[in-house]
Amino acid sequence: MVHETVLRFGPNDQLVGVLTEPAADATSAQTSSKVDSPIAVLLNAGVVHRVGPHRMNVQIARALGNAGYRSLRIDLSGLGDSPIRSDATDAAQRAILDIQDAFDKLQKRTAIDRFTVIGLCSGSFHAHQICLIDQRVCGAVFIDGFAFATRQHRRRKLYKKLSVRFLRNAIKRRFLKLTPLESLASSGEGLEQAQFFERCTDRNTIAKEIQKLVDQGQRLHYVYTGGHPDISAAAQFAEMFDLSCDSGQITVEYFGNAEHTFPLVQSRKELTDSILSWYREFPALPVSRTLCETSHNATSENETSISIASTLGAPCTSPWALPPSPLAIPQNLF
Repeated sequence: MVHETVLRFGPNDQLVGVLTEPAADATSAQTSSKVDSPIAVLLNAGVVHRVGPHRMNVQIARALGNAGYRSLRIDLSGLGDSPIRSDATDAAQRAILDIQDAFDKLQKRTAIDRFTVIGLCSGSFHAHQICLIDQRVCGAVFIDGFAFATRQHRRRKLYKKLSVRFLRNAIKRRFLKLTPLESLASSGEGLEQAQFFERCTDRNTIAKEIQKLVDQGQRLHYVYTGGHPDISAAAQFAEMFDLSCDSGQITVEYFGNAEHTFPLVQSRKELTDSILSWYREFPALPVSRTLCETSHNATSENETSISIASTLGAPCTSPWALPPSPLAIPQNLF
């Protein structure tokens, strides 16, 4: 079971997020030791509001909460329930300010001053940027983030085109006269290429920035899917950036059967399990309680707090469970 609170933060408290925490009755020593772990901040993917594609962020947050970790899924300014902020004109700059405002709110509320960020697609771009400039970030999960086609990648793509499945689909397209959309779905290629953020820098620059993050001591988890047009194997990370993953500070996973927005329940479960496994590597952090005099369960007059369970009176044992219908909570609240 997890406890969720709607938080307002940022200029004039106009930004909106949902804080997910282990329920107050989760008093086991194992859960209590995780309360001081870094807090995860989940970012928007594209223009999707804070629930994420197919409620992916909700499921990740509740899985983390059930495992004893806190997280905050936020709407960046101009997305979801957060109006656009007026103190920055550039979208990337606004995102940085929004994330730092979320850090400030969480730090004041919980006395935790270490955070992780989790983002898909454009969210991974913002995660990369905040990692570079804010020393409070100790780790990040980048889902379908920066990738560059390599010679080995093109070779793998060629082998795929020579596969029996590809040839079978090509024959179907030729003789069954499928529509362009049906043809695209049959081949499994190109479905979501337009959703990827515009490449605004080169491979060498990104490699140097990743090395900077490693030198800063941050732990980085890169997740790629078969829906990304420019990557086809976990080993390609080393091919792209000439960086070693031997130290364990950088981890890379490739889900070849997953699509970019994780529409399948099984794909989202595999992603969540991957993030949980990575998150468990963080030790509990020493905290100065002088930063915050109030309990993390306290709520102010402009906050809404509820507990989520799979059924009334029963603990939520699965992150895939929806809010119980008797509460009549609007789905977009989360």
